Amino acid sequence: MKQFVHLKSTITPSARGAMRCPPLGRVFLFVAHLLACVALAPVAQAVCVRPGDWATYVASYSFTANWSSVNGATVYRLDVSTSSSFSTYVPGYQNLNVGNVTSRSVTGLNPSTAYYFRVRAYCNRIRKTSGNSNTVPVTTLSPTGPPVVITNRATYIASYSARLENTVDPHGLTTTVYFQYGTSTSYGLTTAIQSKTGDTYQNVVATIGGLTANTTYHFRIVATNSAGTRYGADQTFTTLSATGPPVVPFDFNGDGKTDYVLQNVSTRQTALWYLNNNTFLGGASGPTIPAGWSLVDVADFNGDGKPDYALFNPITRQTATWYMNNNASAGSAGGPTLPSGWSLVATGYFNNDSKPDYVLYNASTRQTAIWYLNNNVLAGGVVGPTLPVGWRLAGVADFNGDGYPDYLLFNSSTRQTAIWYLNNNVLSSGLYGPTLPVGWTVVGVADFNGDGKPDYLLYNASTRQTALWYMHNNVFAGGVFGPTLPGGWSLAAP
Repeated sequence: MKQFVHLKSTITPSARGAMRCPPLGRVFLFVAHLLACVALAPVAQAVCVRPGDWATYVASYSFTANWSSVNGATVYRLDVSTSSSFSTYVPGYQNLNVGNVTSRSVTGLNPSTAYYFRVRAYCNRIRKTSGNSNTVPVTTLSPTGPPVVITNRATYIASYSARLENTVDPHGLTTTVYFQYGTSTSYGLTTAIQSKTGDTYQNVVATIGGLTANTTYHFRIVATNSAGTRYGADQTFTTLSATGPPVVPFDFNGDGKTDYVLQNVSTRQTALWYLNNNTFLGGASGPTIPAGWSLVDVADFNGDGKPDYALFNPITRQTATWYMNNNASAGSAGGPTLPSGWSLVATGYFNNDSKPDYVLYNASTRQTAIWYLNNNVLAGGVVGPTLPVGWRLAGVADFNGDGYPDYLLFNSSTRQTAIWYLNNNVLSSGLYGPTLPVGWTVVGVADFNGDGKPDYLLYNASTRQTALWYMHNNVFAGGVFGPTLPGGWSLAAP
């Protein structure tokens, strides 16, 4: 409990003030506000709330209709019309069943034309259909024109390199694109020129090297065609420190994005859900876990750059590593057996040897411990901090950017989160994080939006809905809904 007192002594009034309902700040935080303050209210259990909606990727012959996820919704239906009163419909887009998704590309349109769309949700659990969403007007682009650019974040941020990503619509004309980057908005450096054609939005990616560690860089995209030049908005990223534990995303398919690992409690089957931030891209079946074993965490134990399964058997206290190649098992090895009373609860890189370690927990004493591993071999161990009563370890990640992983704690009674900053196994300080809405728990931590900062992964067991809360250290910076899990499945990682 002395450590918990130390935690309280470091919290600031501003941090405490942000726990209940984080401020919106900007429009793009609307979904986070909906998650924290509206969609989870008790009234949502009795009605099917109409979704909020907006348009993106507006091109000459298409646009993308988007809407917010509605708790309990199993189907969404989309209308598209050239009339704001919906007296007529675009062929194929009247009461269109788009399934349980939150966006749909609307294609086959005419250029320079005004369109309107709206969405309804159907909530199977209460057998109700929501009212129509707001009517969103969209005017498609002319057949040709200056390029259109969308700014994205940098990803794969390392000490001396990063990957720049933007999106461009050539707008029907051959378009040259490149990135400007540097340590100020004067930039000074450019990437190789790429050529794009067509009238759809396309990704533009460039990997840059020769950077300086622990330095903030600016970048933007430049796109030019015969109709003009367009510049993307300035974006920044900060390279990692020169040394520290490796940054290993929960990325199974090698696209640089964090993925979900699911486990079916009844069949013991695992599955991978490939994500782009909070958007579900597809999935694949993984290996089935033997009876008596559970999948605890994911880390790269054999150093091949691919995340592996860390398994634990609570009866025998045996651990094991399943080496993975995407969703396929590539071999296994037995790990050390834990002492009586101890469980494997997480993995992390604590002693700066670039190899993942075990985090152990003793439920009787609330003591934690760190076992240093060399692949599957125990190389030593130390005692970690003792958790306060009512709190559990929800994840391990480096929140304050000091090169050492920290503990993310969660109190299921108060729904409060907290971060304990560690230097290897030593508790140095702690701060409270945001408080979760009723019905939600934090089940993992990983960088989902590619800003180099770990985020919360939330789960609602009643609705099977997931959500991402973007974090800047212990401060809530926005949130979005993630995909809903099928019945019988739970999140195993991250």
